[in-house]
Amino acid sequence: MRIGVLDGPDMGRILRYGLTLVGYTVDIFSTAESFFLFLASEAEVAFSTCCDLIIVDALLPAERYSGGEILHEVRKKYPTLPALLLLSVPPGIPLVGMKELSNVQIVQKPFTFATLLTAIQTVEASK
Repeated sequence: MRIGVLDGPDMGRILRYGLTLVGYTVDIFSTAESFFLFLASEAEVAFSTCCDLIIVDALLPAERYSGGEILHEVRKKYPTLPALLLLSVPPGIPLVGMKELSNVQIVQKPFTFATLLTAIQTVEASK
């Protein structure tokens, strides 16, 4: 399974290291712009062959886009691409604009690597 991770550079490196150790192929994007450029470059190829899942931090450092906004943009082109949203919002706070997004699993921060793997395996099993 190939996973695209959109997160800050430090967390991106940590996720790549851990996910690679358990057999996943991981592409890291530290800015929304680099991720959108990647999507544009894959326009000729079915994106699902390049990425089976995306993991997006809801609050990217120094970004003008939120994780929700990024997922909305992705859904315009790839409505069925599975996604995990890494979220540090306390439980009970409403997630504005998230109900419209399908095929998105929330992973609450802080999370353990085992929790992340369980979420990824749930996505794999649903395919």
